[in-house]
Amino acid sequence: MAERVDFDIEEIRNFGRDVEAFTQEAEDIVGRMNAALTTVRETWQDRQIDKAAESIVEANASIMRSVNEIYPLVCDFLRRQEEFIADWESI
Repeated sequence: MAERVDFDIEEIRNFGRDVEAFTQEAEDIVGRMNAALTTVRETWQDRQIDKAAESIVEANASIMRSVNEIYPLVCDFLRRQEEFIADWESI
């Protein structure tokens, strides 16, 4: 069974870099959306934006909550994969 195990450490590392890039992009998008929302709130006098703004803030918070929950799990998984491969190769 062990002879069927095939790991590509570079593939695992690339996945880690992709997750890191995704996390940074999500943080950047949420930051830009919040900044745009702040600008709209400051320049528009119409109260009709209040409910939409509240929904945007809630959506942004939900996105970041999801990213912040999954990111440590993925990092831990990748760390364990690298440790497993290092152990495997040392046998």
